[in-house]
Order: sequence, then structure tokens, then C-alpha cells
Amino acid sequence: MAMPSETASGVEWRYDTQSSWVLRLVAHAFVAGMGGSILLAVGLALVSLPEILPHLGTGPLFLVVLLLLVGGPFSLLYLWPMLTDADQRPSVTVFTWDEEKIPWTKRSFIVAVLGGALLLLGLATTGVPFDGIFALVVGAIFSPVVVSLFTTEGSIEDDRLVCNGTSVPLRQVTGARSQVVGNAVVYWISYTRGAGFLVPRLVTVPAQQLDAVRSALKRGEALDPEQPEPDRVVQFIVGVMGVLFLSVAGIAGWAVDDPVAGLYIGGVFGVIGIILWIAGWRGI
Repeated sequence: MAMPSETASGVEWRYDTQSSWVLRLVAHAFVAGMGGSILLAVGLALVSLPEILPHLGTGPLFLVVLLLLVGGPFSLLYLWPMLTDADQRPSVTVFTWDEEKIPWTKRSFIVAVLGGALLLLGLATTGVPFDGIFALVVGAIFSPVVVSLFTTEGSIEDDRLVCNGTSVPLRQVTGARSQVVGNAVVYWISYTRGAGFLVPRLVTVPAQQLDAVRSALKRGEALDPEQPEPDRVVQFIVGVMGVLFLSVAGIAGWAVDDPVAGLYIGGVFGVIGIILWIAGWRGI
């Protein structure tokens, strides 16, 4: 794990799943939601198989056997060369990972999958509606977005702020609000008009780097502000695209008969439209 450090000319830091147990726990929600759902579905299918088989005709049974033999990448036809030829058999290392880069270990992966399956089974047996369980699984699948949002590898050096590969002149910083959350400090950074929509605004810093990062940002606020001139043509094109997406969102919400499907389609297009419209307004 890369530890935060201070240099003679600036400060560097890294906040991710290796330094935060909260982010590590949130990252496991993806494994629990996806893996637990698959494990539960497979388990229920195997348990139900003895009751289903006697009621199936010879046609469906023949189709299942045919699919298992030649029906796809997991069928015997495709797997046979790998099973019989050691040269075509994948190495064990293919199924391993670098635990410094992936936010879960093999043991925690298995625990998360089993825990997710048991949690979903428990919710189902206690009478929780399917829509509620489905919403929980969808939320768990999108947990990497939350992890990515609060993961920051950054530095302030030579009057430039660099966060997750995006570099901004420090003189474009006009202010920074901070909130201490556990062992981290979450910054919301403001920039001069025209700095763009994609500049790093939500920045998470280890608590021990609070003073160093705050001093560096204050140094940027004291510099003469730099207000870049955005590309008006790009702004116009992106803004028009945002309006088009918002129009599609409105039409979908009105034209789709199913309210849930209309809300989903309209919501997706609407969020994209809002993001594009803001990008067109603020610049990219």
C-alpha cells in the first residue's frame, strides 16, 4: 500500500480500499450481491431438480442433454480438449489475483458470496417482497461506483493539483470545504469559472495529511486566479446533446406504458442529459 508522504516541494497521498476498511467493506457488497445471487439461484435449481425432472417430457430432457454436450462454451464439446490436453489446460495462476490491487482476498471473496446468499435467502424467507430484494442486489452491484468516488491518488506539487490522473493548475482553485469522516477528510474543491466539469472536485485524503493538504490548497487560493477560456463550440455541442437526452427522457416517461420501465428508461437518459448539459455549461 502506498503511504501518504510529504516531499520538499509538495504532498502526495493515496486513499483506497487498502487504507480504509469502510471502502473495503463497501467493495465486498458487489461480490455479495452478484455472487450471492448466482449461488442462491444455482442452489435453488439443484434442490428443485428432483421434483422437476419427473414432470419433464423426453423433449425438454433431450434438449438439456444436447445443450450440455454441444450447446455452448461450457459444454462438453468445448471443454473436452482442455480436459484431455494438458497444454490447453489453463494454469492455476489464471484464477488468482493481485491482492494489492483487488479489494478482496480469496477468503473474503468466499465469505462475501456465502454471506450474500444467506442474506438474500433470509430476506426471502421472512417475506420481503421480490422488488425490495432486487433493489438491494442492484444497489450492491453498483457499490464499485461508491468505492471509485471516494478513492483518490493525488498530489500537490509545483503549483499543480493532480488527482487520479487529472492535473489542474493550483491557481484555478478558489476554495475547499472539508469534512472529517472517520480516518479520512473529504474535500469539495471549487474552481474558477471555465475550469471545466471534469476537474477533480470530490477528493478524499487520509486524516494524517489534513494539515499538509489544507496548507497546499490555501497556497493555491493565494495565487493570482487563472480563468481559462473554454471552447464555445464544444460547449454548444455538448449542451445540445444534453438537451436531446433530456427530451428522450421526457418522451420515454410519457410514451412507455409500464410506469416502472418508463421511470427507469427516463431516469437513465435524464441523468446522462443532466451531466451533458452541466458539462456544456461549465465546459469540459
